[in-house]
Amino acid sequence: MKTDLFAVYARNRLDHWGYEFSLKREWAPEHKNLLQRLIEHKGEIPVATGYKPSFPVTELGWQTECIITEIHRDMPAVAWVMRAMYCGWERRGVERYELAQRLSGDTFSRRTYFNRHDTGFDEFSRRLKAIGGEALAA
Repeated sequence: MKTDLFAVYARNRLDHWGYEFSLKREWAPEHKNLLQRLIEHKGEIPVATGYKPSFPVTELGWQTECIITEIHRDMPAVAWVMRAMYCGWERRGVERYELAQRLSGDTFSRRTYFNRHDTGFDEFSRRLKAIGGEALAA
């Protein structure tokens, strides 16, 4: 059985992004956490208005955030699940599932939750490859 190294790389990128953009971290200037920012701005981080994290973020973490923001514009429900699953890494699985429902304002089954994650992961991988992510994985 051959391991898909790019899928492993994409998963590591998402795990790293989730850690860097943890929902409990604070953002300047009002020191609201990421979860509050996302709710206020309907799923997008308001970069254009000058908000910046009050913590260091790597270039790869920021690139991953930009890809997830693009996914949110096309498939908001999928992006909410990705944020709940990866940025909520310090929460238990059931809490992340409930958070995804609360963020999206929708009630859905656990099967739908995992299907949305799989869709998001596939879309993230596709977009990462499109910008040359496979060169980074090597």
